[in-house]
Amino acid sequence: MKSRGRRGGLSSWAINRPIGTVMLTSTLLVLGAVYVGRIPVDMLPRIVYPNVSVRVSNPGVEPAVLEETIAKPLESALASTENLEKISSDIFEGFVQVRLEFKYGTNVDFAVQDAAKNVERVRARLPEEADPPVTTKDDPTQQPIFSVAFSSEARDQIALREWVDQRLRPQLLSVPGVAALDLNGGLVREIQVELEPTRLRGYGLSVNQIINALYNENQDVAAGRVTGRRLGGRSVAPDVAASGVGRCVEADVALVAVPATGRQQRGDGQGEGESPGGSIHSGRFPFRFN
Repeated sequence: MKSRGRRGGLSSWAINRPIGTVMLTSTLLVLGAVYVGRIPVDMLPRIVYPNVSVRVSNPGVEPAVLEETIAKPLESALASTENLEKISSDIFEGFVQVRLEFKYGTNVDFAVQDAAKNVERVRARLPEEADPPVTTKDDPTQQPIFSVAFSSEARDQIALREWVDQRLRPQLLSVPGVAALDLNGGLVREIQVELEPTRLRGYGLSVNQIINALYNENQDVAAGRVTGRRLGGRSVAPDVAASGVGRCVEADVALVAVPATGRQQRGDGQGEGESPGGSIHSGRFPFRFN
């Protein structure tokens, strides 16, 4: 009998001692009921992924151009990153993301620093108009935890985006616990200038000259302080003179359209759709060239 009890093990011991088994089970149930509400629960536990991303924005550029001017130079420079296992690129219109995957156990902070150094080496080869590259590590805790969409029958997409950006966004950022807020969608007002190649050639102008003229004529520059004097109880304003160097050309060289970004609109009205509030003007625009 003793030998068979030894062979039975724990199950035989529980059957032969029912009181002890009930007491032990009751103790475990009571302890579980007491501490189940005290166990900390993290909805987003800290998980370290050995991945690093490099993002570059160049609005308005086609994916094929971005691949040659941004993606390939970044890939060639980042290929020498230590402990790198895989490199891949996602290219969209106006946006490039290069994703680096490292071996498990790699120090991600060190990997970010190493990748940033490699990006700095090739930064001079990137287009000047592109935004500076941003190197970050993949962190699930930085992902949005709440998303909301807005629509309005009284406002168009331009006015609705401005309301969310200028009125609602500051209020949401003031809520305790909110670290960041990303705004996507809607339409943004912009001014498009469509040049007439034949007229440009007729006036001997180039596209770069038009771009430089528009850039020079749209700047906010401090003009100092303007003061006047009083003569006989009357205010007299000082003489203000403006002078420029170069020649001023006033010609029909462009069509100016005021659509919203996100939709194509041509000067002849044969676009993919009209943008709310868009208008097209054709006329004589003065440009000053040095």
